Amino acid sequence: MRHALITGAGGCLGRSIAMDLLARGYSVLGVDKAPVRSPEFLSTAGFKATECDLSDPRATQALFDQCQVEHAAFDVVVNSIGILFSAPTVSFQDGKLVVHSFDMWDKVIATNLSAPFYVCACAAKQMIAAKKRGVLINISSICASGNPGQAAYSAAKAGLNGLSMALAKELGPFGIRVVSLAPGFIDTPSTQNAISAELLGRVRKNTPLKRLGTPEEIVSAVRFILENEYFTGRTLQIDGGLTI
Repeated sequence: MRHALITGAGGCLGRSIAMDLLARGYSVLGVDKAPVRSPEFLSTAGFKATECDLSDPRATQALFDQCQVEHAAFDVVVNSIGILFSAPTVSFQDGKLVVHSFDMWDKVIATNLSAPFYVCACAAKQMIAAKKRGVLINISSICASGNPGQAAYSAAKAGLNGLSMALAKELGPFGIRVVSLAPGFIDTPSTQNAISAELLGRVRKNTPLKRLGTPEEIVSAVRFILENEYFTGRTLQIDGGLTI
């Protein structure tokens, strides 16, 4: 049986990817900082959930040490962990100039960049030790090109793309592929909660396909990455043509 690790499994994209892998015969470990209680998982054989703050390197290492005891190295790792935060670098508040929260900068970088690095490093170590050809997929964003008002988020996602390229070069000789997957605006609850209806309307207007993406289309992209064994080190953008 093939084993998969999905971080951010409590989110819409992580959950959708996990469900697809389960349907394709994988055993799946879903990891999130909060309990994963999705009803789809509770009745699905082959799924196990655990809580872990992956931005803590010691906690991440302990998680992989425990996984090594329980089963073979993972075949697939999908880093869907991430938080969205928007704030200008400098803004007026109550008549005064204030800067972006440094605490939130640290939190966004730790969650969106450092945590995926810790996971990739620990997973790659176990894959190499087991002489297993594996795939590491990092969920990035089209915001990696720089989105006004999202300096921390854009920086983290740009760093994630660079991390994937560096790891692809390092790990390719071991048969391990590393890819970034950069969604555009996907119709999920987190998108609806984080972005105003007015802005989403403008996004639809500016997208050549005139709509938001669906979680199923991101799942399809993950499936392509897993099936095409000559695809590595690149960022696959699924954005309806928004960034053309």
